[in-house]
Amino acid sequence: MTRRRDVIELGDKEALLQPASTKLLLKLIEARRASPGGWEVVPPTTANRKAVSRLREDLRALDPEGRSWIENDGRGRYRLTAACPPINLSTDQGETP
Repeated sequence: MTRRRDVIELGDKEALLQPASTKLLLKLIEARRASPGGWEVVPPTTANRKAVSRLREDLRALDPEGRSWIENDGRGRYRLTAACPPINLSTDQGETP
C-alpha cells in the first residue's frame, strides 16, 4: 500500500508531509496572510492534535536549531511564528511506499 506525500523544502533540506499535515500547513499559511495575528482555530480532535504534532516534528527537522515554528495560545488556536522562514511546498510528488 502506498500513501501520497508532499514535499516541503527549506534551503537544502526537505521533509515529506502526510496530507493532513500539508492541509494544516496551508491553513496556517493562509491565516498568517489573512489576519494580523495569524491565528487559525484548530478544533480539538485527536486527528487534529496528531496533525499538529506531526507538522511540528517535520518542521523541526528542517531547522538547524530544532525550532518547530508553530505556536499555540492554549485555547485551540495555532499560528506560524514570526521566525518561520519561507517554505517551498510541492504537492505533486506522487506516492511513496
